[in-house]
Amino acid sequence: MAVALLVLAVVIGLLQLLSDGHLADSGRRSSGGPAPLLIGLAAAAIASGIVSWRITRRLAAPIEATSAATRELAAGRYSIRLPAADTRELDTLASSVNQLATELE
Repeated sequence: MAVALLVLAVVIGLLQLLSDGHLADSGRRSSGGPAPLLIGLAAAAIASGIVSWRITRRLAAPIEATSAATRELAAGRYSIRLPAADTRELDTLASSVNQLATELE
C-alpha cells in the first residue's frame, strides 16, 4: 500500500509537469511556475517518509521483542516464547530463542 502511495505521488507530479508544459517544452516556462513540481516532490517526500517509517517499524518490532525476550532469559524467566515473525530471518531468530528457552527450562 505504501509503495502504491509513493508511485501515485510521483505519477501525479509528472502529470502536473506535463499538463503545465514543463517537460514538453523545457525552453519555455508556463505561467504556473514551479508549484506543480514542488507539490509533486512534497507528495513524493511524504509518501517515501511513510514507506520508510512503516518498513522500519515492521523490522524493528520483532527485533525489540527478541531483545526483551533475551533479557527475560538472562533474568532466569525461561518460560518466555516469541511468536513467529514475518520474515524468514527474524522467524529463524525467534525459533532459535525459543529453542534456547526450552533447553534452559
